This record gives sequence, C-alpha cells and structure tokens, in this order.
Amino acid sequence: MLALTTAALSFNVAVRPSIAVARTVSPLKMGLVDDVKNSVVPADTSETLRNVMGWQMTGWGIGCTAAPAYMMTTLFATSISGPQVPLFRAMGLAMLALGARVTGGSDDDAALSGLVFYGAWYKLLTAAAAAGISAGYTTTIATWNLLCALSCARRSGGLFKRVTELDLGVVDSVLPKDTKVSTRNIVGANVAAWGLICWKFQDFFLGSRIVAGGATPLMTSVILPGIALANLLLAGKIFAGSDKDAATNGAVILGGYGVIGYLAAKAGVFAGTWMGWLPLVNFALAAYCVKELL
Repeated sequence: MLALTTAALSFNVAVRPSIAVARTVSPLKMGLVDDVKNSVVPADTSETLRNVMGWQMTGWGIGCTAAPAYMMTTLFATSISGPQVPLFRAMGLAMLALGARVTGGSDDDAALSGLVFYGAWYKLLTAAAAAGISAGYTTTIATWNLLCALSCARRSGGLFKRVTELDLGVVDSVLPKDTKVSTRNIVGANVAAWGLICWKFQDFFLGSRIVAGGATPLMTSVILPGIALANLLLAGKIFAGSDKDAATNGAVILGGYGVIGYLAAKAGVFAGTWMGWLPLVNFALAAYCVKELL
C-alpha cells in the first residue's frame, strides 16, 4: 500500500521549472521621458546662431527655475520674496522650453526670436537699472543682450530691414496658423493666454482672483513682462510646430504651472479666490497632453 501511494504521488506531482523573468521598461514610458527631456534640454551643441541664442535662454531658464533668489541677489543685487519667487520659477520653465525650441529650429527663426527676446530684455533691464529696481551686473547683462539682439538683426538682413518688418513678423509668429481643434492650438492658446494676461492684464493677475497682492515695481516692470515675453514667443513656436511637440511642451509647462500654483496657494503666497481650482485646470491640461503622447 505504501509503495502504491508513493508511486501515485510521484506520478501526479508536476515539477515547476525555474523560469527567469526579465523585466523590461516599456518603450512608451522611455519615449515619454525622452520627449519631456528634449522639450527643456537642447539636443544640439554645434556652433550655430540658434544654439548661441537658444542655449542662453536655457541658462537663464535654469537660473530662474532652480535658484531665483540666489540669481537675483548675485547678479542683480536685489532680493525677491513672496509671490515673486514662484513667478520667477514659472518664467524659468517657459525660458527652458523656449530655449529648446530655438535650438531645435532654424537659424532664421532663431534670428527673429533672438532679436525680440534679447532686445526686449535690454529694454526691461535698462529701465530697471534706471529706476533703481536692480543693480549689480544689470547694466553689463543688458549690454550683452543688446549685442545679441544686434547680432540677430545682422544675421537676418540688417537692423533696418528687421526693424521695419518687426511688427508684422512678430505678430505673425505668435498667432495660430489655422483654426483647427488640435493639440498645438489648445496648448498654444493656453500658453499665449498666460503671456497676454501677464503683459496686458497685470491688475487682474495680481488682483483678488489669482495672486492677490505683490504689485511691486520689480513685479510689474520685470517679472510679469518677462513671463509674457517667454510665453508669447513659446506659444508662437507651439502654434507652428507639431501636435507631438505641443503635447510635450504642454505637459511640462502647464503641469509645472499647476504645481507652482498649487504649492504657492498652499503656502498662502497666491491668495486669490480662484486658486482653489485654477491649478486643477493646468493639471487637467497637462494630463491631456500626456495622454496624447502615449
């Protein structure tokens, strides 16, 4: 009987082979990470106009995002606090994305973007220095921006030609290229809207609905115009690009704006009545962009 039982058990029990399970990272996840990285980190380091201008934007974006207080104290001999800090980070995000877009485009597009970007910053910084808003290396940095703007003008047919065509060229570069309901138009419109608000509707932005305070000379003369400049130039490139690139920019910029707004509201830095739901809108738009990338 014991022999029969042993035989039956040996017949019925299956031996489970040892299987080595190889875990691989989904290509979709790796592709998403690469897309996000490329949207803020230029992929080209060759000696071209687009890299000379775009990498500088990237550098300023890193400084504004990672260490805005240190950058302002060290370079501009002025301190920032309250809502100025998160808004500097928001400006830095837009500059990072803009720098990557400029380096990834053509030298002709970089010349127009560089003329507007560095020319505008020359005006903003010289006005800030004259008003006593900032000091330190402000005048030196402003002069460098002027030289960059002049270089862009020379590379695109001369200063007179560029200045006489500037209004039409700039307006055309920041407008949608069509009226389709596409990812590039949805993201571009949202990025442009924040730029337009920071440029033309500062009282609304700093009023009781969003920031609820902080209307200092530095805020209204440097920070908000800087956000407007970066956002509007970036929006133009989003409108003119592909839906995939727009989705990548939207995931980074709008998602970043959502995080910045949420943390600022939790800290009481942004005390507007809309701050309970406004970050959620940015999160929803960022989630839509991520879905379009997957």
